[in-house]
Amino acid sequence: MQATWLDTLLLRSKKQHFLSQEQRFASGIGYADLGDFLIRYQLVGEPGKPIIVFSPDPPNVIEHYADLIALLQPDFQVLIFEMPGFGFSLPTRTGFTFTLGEAVQLTSRFFDELHIQRAHLCFPCVTGFVATELARQRPDLVGKIIVVQTPSWEEQARWAKRIDFKGIMATPFLGQFFLQSRKRWIAKQWYRVALPRESTDDRFNTTSQNAFDQGACYCLASGLQGFFQHSAPPSAEPLFANALVVWGDRDRTHRHTDKATVPATFNASQVQHFDRAGHFPELEFPEQFAALLKASIL
Repeated sequence: MQATWLDTLLLRSKKQHFLSQEQRFASGIGYADLGDFLIRYQLVGEPGKPIIVFSPDPPNVIEHYADLIALLQPDFQVLIFEMPGFGFSLPTRTGFTFTLGEAVQLTSRFFDELHIQRAHLCFPCVTGFVATELARQRPDLVGKIIVVQTPSWEEQARWAKRIDFKGIMATPFLGQFFLQSRKRWIAKQWYRVALPRESTDDRFNTTSQNAFDQGACYCLASGLQGFFQHSAPPSAEPLFANALVVWGDRDRTHRHTDKATVPATFNASQVQHFDRAGHFPELEFPEQFAALLKASIL
C-alpha cells in the first residue's frame, strides 16, 4: 500500500511560502525549480576548483554544514542540496514516491540544471546509495564517492527496522500521521541516540528546530517506506569507483550494524573510522573531515 502521496499532497502548498523566504537564507543559498521539484541548495567557492557535493542527512539541513563549508571553500567549490521532502526542498507532484530510483533521477536532473560534472559526492546514510546508483547511470557526473554511515543494502534495511519504534514509520498512513504530528520530538530523540552518549552539544537539535520554525519538511516515514518497501535494490555489479567509506563509531543507531560491509557496488574502497564521532562525523569533527577530504581528493 502506498501512502507517500499523503506527504506530497500536504507539501504542495508550501512552494510559494518557501520561495518568499529565499531572501532570509545565507549567502549562496537559493532554489532550483525543476517543475515537479523545488530544490534548495547552496553553491560557494571559485568555479574551476574541484567540486564536492553534499546532501544533508535529515533532519539536518544546509545550515548544519556552515563550519565544514568554510573549511573546504578555499580548496573546493562546494554544493549542498536538500532532498525533496526534507528541509526546504519539495516534490510538487503527488506521484513522487520517495524511491531510490526517483532520488537518482532528480539528482541527475538537478546536476544538469546547474551544469555539474565530475563532482565528488559525499552522501550520508541511505543517500549513499543515491551516489552509487548515480555513478552507475551517469558516470560523467561523478568523480570520487564518499559515503558516511552506509553499509551494504541488506545491512541498511536491517538498520531501518531497528530505528523504527514498533514499526510505526514503516506502516503506511500511520507513519505519515505520526511523523508529521511529532516531528520536533522525533528529531530531538534522533539526535539523542545518533550522537555519542556523552555529547552535550545541542546545536544539531537547535538548528533543526529553528528550521521547523520556518516550515522545514521532515518526511521520514515516506522516505523509509519509499526506499525500503517500494525501491528496487541497487545493482550488485561492482563499480570501479574511487570510493571512501566513513564511519562514526559512537553512533548507537549502528551499534548492531556490520561495519565491515560496504555497498556492493564498490569494487575497492578505503575505510576511515572516526572513533569519537556519532552518526554525523563530517559535522561533529569538521576539521578532521575536511583534512580527510583534501588528502583523498586533491
